[in-house]
Order: sequence, then structure tokens, then C-alpha cells
Amino acid sequence: MSLIFVVCVALVMWAEWNGNSHFMQLGANSNINMEGKESRFGILASSLYAVVTTAASCGAVNAMHDSFTALGGMIPMWLMQIGEVVFGGVGSGLYGMLLFVLLAVFIAGLMIGRTPEYLGKKNRRSRDEINRAGNSGHPCACAARHCAGADDRGRTQRHL
Repeated sequence: MSLIFVVCVALVMWAEWNGNSHFMQLGANSNINMEGKESRFGILASSLYAVVTTAASCGAVNAMHDSFTALGGMIPMWLMQIGEVVFGGVGSGLYGMLLFVLLAVFIAGLMIGRTPEYLGKKNRRSRDEINRAGNSGHPCACAARHCAGADDRGRTQRHL
């Protein structure tokens, strides 16, 4: 889990430090994107803060994740989508990790052609169905909310 965290921090910092090359073509003095970042701390600290808060699911924000570059914004969104399993979210770390372990055991069992087993117990169909529901519940809920047109405060937007 720490390896995932270190790679994510490095990718976000690299993406934000390199910025957007199109800024220079438009006549800007720098290609670094400071929009939505905490100006007291700079780009690197804001990038680290974004990865830490999305990995731990604490809800604190010091930079707008939507203002990051494409890769720099994808990593925090990915950390939210995997269910905060890097450090364990607030009250949700262990079950998130166990769901991914059971999913990996199921896929490994399919690949070698045996009935999946975890801790000496065979995984039956009911356990696999619960695992699928647990792993796909959060992304499906986010997609349904987005398709319904809800904004950040939960209100439905009216499209003209």
C-alpha cells in the first residue's frame, strides 16, 4: 500500500510541476498552473496534500482537484474510486482491503482453474456476489449521481 502511495505522490508532483506546455504558447510567463492551488505552500505541497487526503479519506482540501492537470487530477480521483484502501479510510480501511483480497483470490482461482480459496475456506457463489456488490457499489453510486445531473451540493441541475 505504501508503494501505491509513493507512486501516486510522485506522479501528481511530476504532472503538476511540469504543468501545461500550452500556457507558454498563449503568452504566459510560466507553464506552471497555480489556479486552485494553495499559494502559501506551492505546487508540490498542494500535490502531496491532495494525495494524502484522498488516500486517507479525511475530507480536508487545500487545492481544488478539478484545477489540477489531467494526470494530476486523475490520481486523486482514482484514489477515491478504489475505496480509500491505501491507508484505510476513516472507518472503512479493513473491509475495503478485504474486498480487494477476495476479488484477487477469485480472479486467481479463475486463472488457474480451481475453486477459489481464502484462508482454507472455499469461496462460494454467495460470497462472490457480495464481493462484486461491495466493489462496484461506490463507483455505481457516483455514476448514478452524475448521470442524474446532481451538482456538488446534491442539488439537481436543470438543463435548458
